Amino acid sequence: MTEPRFDRAAVASVVRAMEHYDTAWHKELAEYLTADGDVDERRQGEYERAKDDHAWPVLESLPDWIALLKAALGAETAPEAAPETGSAP
Repeated sequence: MTEPRFDRAAVASVVRAMEHYDTAWHKELAEYLTADGDVDERRQGEYERAKDDHAWPVLESLPDWIALLKAALGAETAPEAAPETGSAP
């Protein structure tokens, strides 16, 4: 049996997409921080909305990223159930 070929380009594309979202979030996050590095309490609501605005595109992209990574690794199917995250729905 031969090992499936590892697709570095697919993995790199997922990393680039993740870095894009990470960079965008950190740029926006800086707008909500005080000089101490804490979230400005006066802007807490805006900060929470910004987190949601940045989180949803990432969450929506996860299935595509997972599929790309699995294909890059030569995996055929997803696990039957997602692992427990420890947080309540």
